[in-house]
Amino acid sequence: MCCKYILKNNVKSKRLSRFIAKAIKSIRSLLFLILTLHFSLLAVISNAEDHTAATLKNALTLVEQENYIAAIEILEVLSENQNAAAINELANLYDDGKGVELDDGKAFNLYLRAHDLGNAKATYNLGLMYEWGEGVSQDYSMAHDFYEKAIALGLHGAKLDLASLYHFGLGTTRDYGMSLPLMLELDDDEFPIVNSWIGEAYQFGGTGLDVDLMLAEKFHLKAIEAGYIAPLINLGNLESGLGNFIAGNEYFERAFLELSSEGNYDL
Repeated sequence: MCCKYILKNNVKSKRLSRFIAKAIKSIRSLLFLILTLHFSLLAVISNAEDHTAATLKNALTLVEQENYIAAIEILEVLSENQNAAAINELANLYDDGKGVELDDGKAFNLYLRAHDLGNAKATYNLGLMYEWGEGVSQDYSMAHDFYEKAIALGLHGAKLDLASLYHFGLGTTRDYGMSLPLMLELDDDEFPIVNSWIGEAYQFGGTGLDVDLMLAEKFHLKAIEAGYIAPLINLGNLESGLGNFIAGNEYFERAFLELSSEGNYDL
């Protein structure tokens, strides 16, 4: 009786073992199939992304070649597929009236679509449109918000535009103390105007920012080297304020000569 019971249990154990082995084999096969499909899907997505990127690059090349009609056809197809970069580029063409009739309203709506899809450049462009009142009512507060959002999305250059709102008191009180930290984060080779603005910030001070005439002079001189005229006037005022009227007049004369010349100088 005991042996019969043991033999019966051994048979059941073997059946269970075979069942588990088959189950494990089936699971392995299923996992292999899932992984195969996963990597195949990744390859398809990668190829599709590469194709989209190449197509967008082709459209941008056509824009550079001023072949706007062909570029627009490509950008419109990509835009229908919710490609944010393409929507932004299409908006640029409507904003500039290239290949299409200039339409700030349509440009604004396209920028907004691209922004909703997370495009940093479109977010920045919305800031510009609000700042200048193009395609929408002028609103410095909204411009401020979109510049901040563009910076958060990684568009470093938007710091210059955000700084300009504080620097010139657009929609807010002029405050060099607020504009200076933003400008100091910018590369003056890429944005040479910042040297002029930084010089003004140190010359006049602001919230939490003490006047520092030595630093003001340093940055004004760097801006002058880059061809800006306003720093000459600011240095003229700085020297005259210190009682150095001869040095001050020399800067004023240089500014006058630059303004009177045919050279390409910027304020």
